[in-house]
Amino acid sequence: AIELSGISCSGVQNGQYRGRNYDWYYSDTDVCVVHTTKTENRPHASVGVSDTSHCLNDDGSVIYDQIPFTTVDGINDAGVCIQINVLPFGENGELVHTDDSSDDLYGGHVVRYVLDYADSVDDAIALLKEKDIYTVLYDAEELHWMISGPTSKEDSTTKTVVVEVFPDGLHVTENFIDNKPIMTNFNISNFDGTQNTVGLGQGYERWQILNKNFNQLGV
Repeated sequence: AIELSGISCSGVQNGQYRGRNYDWYYSDTDVCVVHTTKTENRPHASVGVSDTSHCLNDDGSVIYDQIPFTTVDGINDAGVCIQINVLPFGENGELVHTDDSSDDLYGGHVVRYVLDYADSVDDAIALLKEKDIYTVLYDAEELHWMISGPTSKEDSTTKTVVVEVFPDGLHVTENFIDNKPIMTNFNISNFDGTQNTVGLGQGYERWQILNKNFNQLGV
């Protein structure tokens, strides 16, 4: 167990290569590989990863039915790849969840939703724009997502975006600093490559390392 100064996950996409790490607080819980099949109500099969520490009862026992829905990253049979990273609470402004409509989507379930239904990156964005996404996790962190894959059904070119939720709605970033798709633990949508725009987030030093060594990460 390491004493962490902050949440420190990273993600980077270089061509067909996706790298990510898991710097979550240590817990003695299982990590599961989740395989889903295509069904009449689920257009896409997928494979992903879920940590059972996100699926615990108050007594510490695992709620097994929740494991597939708390997938933190994965890829589906259309080639759409998505991962989740956390942000410090308040990084996206004050997010107050007031809409109890059937269009709600909890941020912890966004990965599952995209893997099950998205045909492409543009399709994933369109699906998420239709939802009222509540991103608060454990009342202490917020969330954002990196999505990669074919641009659309008509365009197989690989596209990568970061999706973030602000009080005024969904923000989608496609124009990354130096054209290098990197996501750590601060808002990407207003990032100018300096620590001045990192805000409350963690991980600027890791962004610098990944940016510097980006060309060594591809295949």
